[in-house]
Amino acid sequence: MNDPASRAPAAGVVQGVEGSGALALLGMAWDGRWLISGCAFACALLAAIYSLTLPSTYTATVIATQATRASAEPAGLGMVAQSYGLRALQGSTQVEEYLAVMQARSFVDELVRQKNLAPVLLPKDWDAEKNQWRVREGSFIGEAIAGAKGWVMGLFQPSSPTADRAGPDTPGEMAAKRAVALFQNRLTVSHDRRRGVISVSFTWQDPALAAAWANDVVALLNAHTQQDAIDESRRRYDYLQGELARSTNAENRDMVYRLMTRELQNTTLASSQTDYALKIIDPAVPPLLPSGPGRSKMALLGLVLGCMLGAALCVVRELRQRRT
Repeated sequence: MNDPASRAPAAGVVQGVEGSGALALLGMAWDGRWLISGCAFACALLAAIYSLTLPSTYTATVIATQATRASAEPAGLGMVAQSYGLRALQGSTQVEEYLAVMQARSFVDELVRQKNLAPVLLPKDWDAEKNQWRVREGSFIGEAIAGAKGWVMGLFQPSSPTADRAGPDTPGEMAAKRAVALFQNRLTVSHDRRRGVISVSFTWQDPALAAAWANDVVALLNAHTQQDAIDESRRRYDYLQGELARSTNAENRDMVYRLMTRELQNTTLASSQTDYALKIIDPAVPPLLPSGPGRSKMALLGLVLGCMLGAALCVVRELRQRRT
């Protein structure tokens, strides 16, 4: 009973069933070809129309490499990371710490506040005539959910006097937080380890602003790293001055003099080196062609979804016909 001859008919039956099922699906698709084509065309058209309503975006990129410092020690990098709430990464390179600093929320927050970018990033929330932020009116459902969430959190977390005194954020503070989040979302930082190249890109509707803000990110990193290196060298110099005043040994005084001279050289070199952290190879320029929103891809996706929708409708129609 288990010989190949007895199994052959069963295999043929299975293949026949599978073949008939595939032919049935092909026949169903052929019968509903106009329905599938109509759904595909309609969805592709809707996707294309929707893509035309989206604003064009432009991506500007700064190409840089790690700057070669002439100082004796790479001072200042750890202080930059700590000043933005980042501890030194164990076993990481300086480049990785630079990338972490540029993507830190506090770093972006300082840049947004320094350049006053919030009104430009959120033009719909800024009232230029009154020179103030518009108050967002939340929906009833949103306010109800927020109130219920606060009530539940209050049951499990006792309120502190400090939190009660803080109160809700002002419209300006809320706008600043949204602007920082938006800036972080549009900022892209990458590192090509093979070539040793660092890319800092920013995507925005205005190509000139995209290029300017990408350059500002690198400039702010260089400025902070440079200033922290200068401050650290000066603190070392002040410490060595105290050691020199307390030392009476001629050999020790000579060594302290040499260390003080080195710190003065480090301060001078750091002050004269503008590209202290990253050396800009190719600054960002306003791009000529948009990088988004990818209208052809959206139309193609709509075409595929339309075909799937049309096929599903054909199956539903066939099932209803069989029942009746």
